[in-house]
Amino acid sequence: MSTTLALGGFNERAPLRQCDVEELDGEQLSTFARELFGDTADAERVALRAGLLAKSGQHIHPTAVGLLCFGSLPQLMFPQWGMSCVRVRGRTISDPVVAQSDLEGPIPQLLSQSIEFLVLHTGMVEPVPDTVKVTEQTQQMYAPEAMRELIVNALIHRDLKRTARVAIFIFDDRVVIRSPGGPVCEPQMLELLSTEGGRSIPRNPLLVSIVRRMGLCDQIGRGLTHARRLSAALTRTPLQIEASSHDLSVIVPSAWSAQTAN
Repeated sequence: MSTTLALGGFNERAPLRQCDVEELDGEQLSTFARELFGDTADAERVALRAGLLAKSGQHIHPTAVGLLCFGSLPQLMFPQWGMSCVRVRGRTISDPVVAQSDLEGPIPQLLSQSIEFLVLHTGMVEPVPDTVKVTEQTQQMYAPEAMRELIVNALIHRDLKRTARVAIFIFDDRVVIRSPGGPVCEPQMLELLSTEGGRSIPRNPLLVSIVRRMGLCDQIGRGLTHARRLSAALTRTPLQIEASSHDLSVIVPSAWSAQTAN
């Protein structure tokens, strides 16, 4: 088995025998199939070819990718595939927790819910129309598009075999986005990915390709460097990356912290 596809005893295309096809959102799966192959597309056949479903003998089961992207509630089987969002009143994890949300659902839902949590607890707003004055946009503490890029990265590049969840910690002066699993490349390559981009090195290649087809990422190796540029333009302070063998954290300073430091 390729180590790239290894997900704690199963690979991205392997059937999850403990799961039934009914655990996927059939309507969303059919919409996905039609968008790929037209209105006459057979959703089950497309899902089998795409690696969202797989056969085990005479039975058909979801795969990890199918469950993550189209599952009604993937966390019933794999609770570690949820997200933890925390707002801390202070600058350390020992300070008071004033809000916490445990998010569940497929990846599109995790993304939208986590953005909602950020909007609620940072004053960040969704991308604004071009008609809004620049001075109004620069009052934000975080760049919305940058935060979205970083959350998508954390969800699709996480190590699925680890028992930890993707986590977002909002402190008074920064946001920390933590993804289980160390980097898939050496430190110097990680630095190049964050500063120059242009290289896509997915831990979960099938998952990333499906999420790209769903329109949630572009898979051209620009997510990290794009987020870095957008964040620095707002905060004038570069985001930081901390990597270990257990997880990868991206630390995004707020515009407020940059102003008080200058």
